[in-house]
Amino acid sequence: MNALLISRYEYIIGGQLVPLFKGSWAPALLSYAPSPTEWLLLLVAIFLSNAVNAFGEVTLRLGREG
Repeated sequence: MNALLISRYEYIIGGQLVPLFKGSWAPALLSYAPSPTEWLLLLVAIFLSNAVNAFGEVTLRLGREG
């Protein structure tokens, strides 16, 4: 789940680096840095994916005998 989250994050960030309007005034790639709110949302998403995974492991007991 974390790998899927990272791949989607890279997809979104890559889409924001390319300018929509290409003119002589626009650089080839724009600079982008995530805001503190976006970093916090990323940490919350990673925490929630790990919490859901841990809850499923404890509740479902898949692969255990007994």
